[in-house]
Amino acid sequence: MMRALASLLVLGVVGVSSVVEGAGRAPAPTPVRRFVLVAGANRGIEDRPTLRYAESDAERFVEVMQALGGVDPSDVILLRQPRLGELDRALETIRARVLTSRQSADGSRVRTEVFFYYSGHADEKGLLLANDRWSYVTLRQQLETMAADVRIGILDACASGAITRPKGGKRRGPFVVDPSSDTRGSAFLASSSADEAAQESERLGASFFTHYLLSGLRGAADVSGDGRVTLNEAYQFAFNETLSRTVGTRGGPQHPVYDITMSGTGDVVLTDLRQLSAGFSLPPAVDGRFYVLDEKRRLVLEFYKPAGRKVDIGLEAGTYEVRFEREKTARRARVAIEDGAHLLLDPSTFGSASVEFTRLRGYDGTQDDLLSGRYILGFQLGMWNNTNEPVAPVPSSAATTVHASLASLTGGVQFLRYVREDLALGVGLHPMLAALDTASTEGGSISNSRLSVSLPFIVRWSPIRRLSSKYPVMPYISTKVGPMFGADVTTVTGDTERTDAGVKTSVGAMLEVGADVRVSRSWVFGISGGYNWSGWFPNRNGSATRYRGAEFTAGFGRILGSAAVRQ
Repeated sequence: MMRALASLLVLGVVGVSSVVEGAGRAPAPTPVRRFVLVAGANRGIEDRPTLRYAESDAERFVEVMQALGGVDPSDVILLRQPRLGELDRALETIRARVLTSRQSADGSRVRTEVFFYYSGHADEKGLLLANDRWSYVTLRQQLETMAADVRIGILDACASGAITRPKGGKRRGPFVVDPSSDTRGSAFLASSSADEAAQESERLGASFFTHYLLSGLRGAADVSGDGRVTLNEAYQFAFNETLSRTVGTRGGPQHPVYDITMSGTGDVVLTDLRQLSAGFSLPPAVDGRFYVLDEKRRLVLEFYKPAGRKVDIGLEAGTYEVRFEREKTARRARVAIEDGAHLLLDPSTFGSASVEFTRLRGYDGTQDDLLSGRYILGFQLGMWNNTNEPVAPVPSSAATTVHASLASLTGGVQFLRYVREDLALGVGLHPMLAALDTASTEGGSISNSRLSVSLPFIVRWSPIRRLSSKYPVMPYISTKVGPMFGADVTTVTGDTERTDAGVKTSVGAMLEVGADVRVSRSWVFGISGGYNWSGWFPNRNGSATRYRGAEFTAGFGRILGSAAVRQ
């Protein structure tokens, strides 16, 4: 079962106007200062697998809050792989800053808001930090006793929904903002309910919940079209997208939960798209699922846009590829966004594209389909065209010499561990039966053969994760280098018959290209071709021999272990 894992705890401060005043009055805006404490931890307690995206999720959250949330960089504390003591000290620092920021220099009131974001390991009792547990009860007390007007905690972790239990939080759909709801108080959002795993996605390069939360904060969640994303809009978007995109995973549907204790009027505004002048707009006529990739081909955001609603997206200046898919068609546009530019992408902007985009970046269907953290035990059998040089000296009386360049048997066993989806390291056992070299003499013959066995260290790199979703083919390039042992046998027939045998040592290397085909969740079939080299093997008469030649093999492999995913 796919044990997905994501932990995200966000206690941030948003620097955008958080009160929507009603009924026609436009009071003078109260200055707002937002403080953000963000912690990301890929490693938890010793018996938990290492996460891949917890720390990068935390970094991306900071980027969005600074770009669109009105947060000054000096008011952000970002902790990577923190210990419990570091987190405690950071909270006390935020607490002290809040107390000294409630009034401006002229004595007027300043509204303060705090965001706490955590991405990492957790269980039903609390956050798991470097073999320590920080209980949800303590966390709530720390946040709720701060003097800030608004305290928001966001957790992306397994069982993180347990933090809502003290206040009676339950698994439920997006909340509806009542006109009388408060804009002072506390809010806790969790990526999964108390009995669920929070899942990471290889395709997204992030956890599901954080990816869709940040996509919403960049403008995809702005249902009202006022250029601002509220707490309600962000949660509703993240809830719907996370649930719909995890229904087909082996980890099962993932249900974000919340617990809100607010008083006042209106809703808390998390991001203001007008804070960032760069970005693009999609007109009402366009509909489909949109993907935005940066210059490094990283998926920045993803969302579904229905027809009939204009959507504004806030981005940093740069070059992006915007793609959208609808039914069996796909289109794309490459856009350069400059500071101060906000482009309108109408249908004429987009050209045709492949519909395979959602699979080209990897597949997040189930844990069994991922390779990172798993092992492959493989077996190969094939032929190689051996050319050995030079052969042992032949007596001058020899009438005929035949240097065999025959297709000889080869094979091997290898054990690989995927440290990433595209990179595997391992060791192997690589036997090669060398072709015979025969020299005919007047009175007989001299023949030489060698069985070589190398013990190489293997590095395998897959430049393309999969060619497609329908045909799960993964091409690769690998190198093999290691010691080589040669069992050399020389047989002389004629007037004097003798057989000399001995074991020599040298170094062998191979450059190989191939492709694996995933025939099931646990088995792969592969073909490969490469070129072998060996160092010089000393002969008894003082000469030396080495072997080189092309090799072609076919084989199969068994996939073992569990993928490194969040839980």
